[in-house]
Amino acid sequence: MQDNTHADIQQDLYDIRTVLLKQTRPNAVDVERELRLFKAKHQPMASHKPSRRHTALLVSLFAAAAVLLALFLLRPLIAGQSRIRENAMPQKLAMTTAAKHARYATISNGTRQASAFSSKTGRLSIPQEAYMLRQADASPRLLSVPYGCSADLTLPDGSVAYVHAGSELSFSPQYINGKRVVILDGEAYFKVKHDAAHPFVVQAGNVTTTVYGTEFNINTHAAQGIAVTLISGSVGVSAPHYSHRMAPGEQVSWSASGAHEQQVDLLPYTNWRDGFLYYDQQSLESILSDLARNYRLSVRFNDRSAMHLLTHFVCERGADINTVVTMLNQMGKARIRLENSTLVVTK
Repeated sequence: MQDNTHADIQQDLYDIRTVLLKQTRPNAVDVERELRLFKAKHQPMASHKPSRRHTALLVSLFAAAAVLLALFLLRPLIAGQSRIRENAMPQKLAMTTAAKHARYATISNGTRQASAFSSKTGRLSIPQEAYMLRQADASPRLLSVPYGCSADLTLPDGSVAYVHAGSELSFSPQYINGKRVVILDGEAYFKVKHDAAHPFVVQAGNVTTTVYGTEFNINTHAAQGIAVTLISGSVGVSAPHYSHRMAPGEQVSWSASGAHEQQVDLLPYTNWRDGFLYYDQQSLESILSDLARNYRLSVRFNDRSAMHLLTHFVCERGADINTVVTMLNQMGKARIRLENSTLVVTK
C-alpha cells in the first residue's frame, strides 16, 4: 500500500472527523472549514506582530493589582478546597450517585456541601441551573474535575468553559471589580460571551489573560509551563515583565527562559471543544498518556521502541475505552491491550 503524504493524512482525518460529527450532530457548524477560511483571510497579517507599547509595565502592574484583588475575594473558596486527588470523592457524592460506574465532577460553594455531577461517559455537561440553586447566592464556586472525565460548564454569564481532566476552576456568580474573574489550575478551553463592559479575566498561575468575547485555551500543566492558545478574536496576556496582545493561531508559553510566541495548529483544540480527541503527527507515548488522563488509566510500554512512533488518531471524547483500544490497534502501529486499568503496549 502506497504511503499517504502528510497533507493526505490530514485530509483523511478531517473527513473522518466530519463524518463522525455529522452523524452525532446533524446541525453542527463545520468549525474547521470556517477556521480555515478565517485563517486564509487573515494570513497576510500573520507576519506582522503588534508593536510593544511604552505602557507595558503600567499594564502589568495594573493587571497584577486586579489579580491580587481577585485572589483576595476568592480566597475563602480556594483556601477551603484541597487539590484534586486521584481517588478523591466528597462524602455527599455517595448519595447522588446515578450509576455504579459513572464518572464524577463536583461544584462546591466553600462549605462541606458539594453538588455532584455524573455520567457513564467521560464527558459531563453542567448548565447554570445545575449549580445556581438560589439566584441570590453570590458565593464563589469551585469546579473540580478529576482524572477520568471532563466537564463542559456554562458559567453564570453564559460563557462556556470546557474543562479538561485533572483540573479545577474557581468562579463567582457576581462581578469582581467590574470583571468576570475565574481562576484555573489545569487546562480549559473558553468560549467567552461578549460583554465589553465586563472583561473576562482568567488567572492561571502568574499569567493573566483578559478578553471581552473570544475563544482560547489555557493549560497550566503544559510541558513548557503555562501555555495560552488563541483560537479567535483577541486577548491580552500579561505576566511579570511581559505584556502582549495575541492574534488568532498564536500560542504564548512560558518556560524558565521566559515567554515564547509561536504559531500552532488549532485543530486539536477546536476538536476537543467539539467532543473529539484529535492527535496529528504525535508520538504514541504522547497519545496514550493523554488518553490515560482522560480515562483514568496508566500506561506501560513493554515494547519501548513503539514509544516514539509518530501517528495520527481521532476518536470521540467520552467513547468507551474498549472501542478506543480497538481503533488504536486497527492503525497497525503497535499492539495495545487494556489490562485492568493499564494500557499495555507490546510487540
